[in-house]
Amino acid sequence: MEGTQTCFRCGKPTRVIGLGIGEHTRLYCNDDGSFESETIEDLVGYEPLFLSWVDDENDIPPALLRYIKQRYNVRTGFSKTAGERFANHCDHCGVIQGNWYLFEEDSPLTAFIPDGPELREKLSKLKIYSIGIDENLVLDWNFGMGDNDELYFKYCPAKELILPPSDDEYITYADMYKP
Repeated sequence: MEGTQTCFRCGKPTRVIGLGIGEHTRLYCNDDGSFESETIEDLVGYEPLFLSWVDDENDIPPALLRYIKQRYNVRTGFSKTAGERFANHCDHCGVIQGNWYLFEEDSPLTAFIPDGPELREKLSKLKIYSIGIDENLVLDWNFGMGDNDELYFKYCPAKELILPPSDDEYITYADMYKP
């Protein structure tokens, strides 16, 4: 997901990105070692998009990481409040854009979780790039369920994104993890 945020240091608009998780299955390990699963789209009853982020870039499949690093100002940087984190940085002055400010619902500055009377207009300014995954992909990403999860696909422009090295609309697990 791509949005725009005003940099707190230089005051210029800068592109920022977030990761998203659509339909997925969560696995839970019970106390006895057995597993349970639930398919989230079936649970919520709509096509969801859950905003997500990771603090360690090693948690992102290499093909996706290469793609976003080539196109956006994201890298591991140091935050005075959170320490070393993978984060968006200003396109103009290079200062780290705090993950809390971008991805938490109670942040007053979030680019990705708009609210208020201009909600639909604000959502229409976000861009969703959807990546088709051919196989099950295991991710250990944090995400929360929020008020806008069912609105992203309704109001945000979305387009299919084909990640290299694939030239098909679906990328395989093996291609996602090619070094």
